[in-house]
Amino acid sequence: MARFASQEKLGFYPTPPIVVDLVMRSLERTGNGKIRVYDPCVGMGDAISEIANHLQAESFGVELDKKRAEEAKTKVNRLIHGDGLRVSISGGSVSCLFLNPPYHRDETGWLENKFLVQTAPSLQAGGVLVLIVSLRSFNRQMVRYLASMFRDVKICRFPKGEFERFKQVVLFGNKVGTGVHDPDSQVGIEKRIAYLGSQAEDPFESEWPAYAVPVSTLSDKHFHFRNLEVTPEEMIKEVEEDGVEKEIFDFVVKRNGDVRMRPAAPLRKGHLAILVASGMTDGIVEKDGKRMLIKGTVKKEKIKTVESDENTEKITETDVLRIEIMGLNLKTGDLFSIQ
Repeated sequence: MARFASQEKLGFYPTPPIVVDLVMRSLERTGNGKIRVYDPCVGMGDAISEIANHLQAESFGVELDKKRAEEAKTKVNRLIHGDGLRVSISGGSVSCLFLNPPYHRDETGWLENKFLVQTAPSLQAGGVLVLIVSLRSFNRQMVRYLASMFRDVKICRFPKGEFERFKQVVLFGNKVGTGVHDPDSQVGIEKRIAYLGSQAEDPFESEWPAYAVPVSTLSDKHFHFRNLEVTPEEMIKEVEEDGVEKEIFDFVVKRNGDVRMRPAAPLRKGHLAILVASGMTDGIVEKDGKRMLIKGTVKKEKIKTVESDENTEKITETDVLRIEIMGLNLKTGDLFSIQ
């Protein structure tokens, strides 16, 4: 998605069509059945939709930008408008992971590493990783992870005319079932990166590798793909379609059965006070012919205690909940407060 050209392209720089074409030539479907391909930085969906069509696969994508997400929805089978690092997808469910992450560093580290480590678990054993990064993205942490989680790793330069500007490459690899660090693989990856970063001609530049993309082993019944965050638009749509009360009712019924809830023992005054203060019973209350409007609140306060002896002083702060119930007598107009 984003590259070093992000400032020029407002955070978006799509995979060049010639590279997408070369990637497709390197991927072959194996067997009959469902294949899932996943792109957590999908952009406008062009690359993953072409790869999915080539593999006769179902495509899944995530895009942070709203306008690009709307465009991608027309090309990707299932799309989430959100952060690719804030999405939950079943582990071991994807046949091919196409990852072209933002090339950027935030307060916790390089995003290329984050996206790789966080999205690679979605690949099933034998699944194919297609990672598009700059040579400058490969640090020791990333190389060690690749050498632990992938075998048969191959790295290809972008074609001439595309490689020179940002030094980008495409890395292919087969996911292993259990990650075990392979020192020989790490050395091989490091040597290949160093060679591609040199000015030497690559004798294998025109010979891109071939990878067999396996059929997905996880059934649809056990597969999930969902956003961990609900956008304001999604919340409004949900409320408009089902309403808040229905959602709460369904939430309760699914967990408690179609029965009325009742406490195991009569509530004490303290329990009632908490219910009122929490807002569970706000509204009109009638008692002995009196009608009152009540509103409960709970506020957190800190209480400071000081313990000292001849030489030291110990200060302790404790959080205390202050319960207050405000009421209005609808007949007399009198206000009252209970704390």
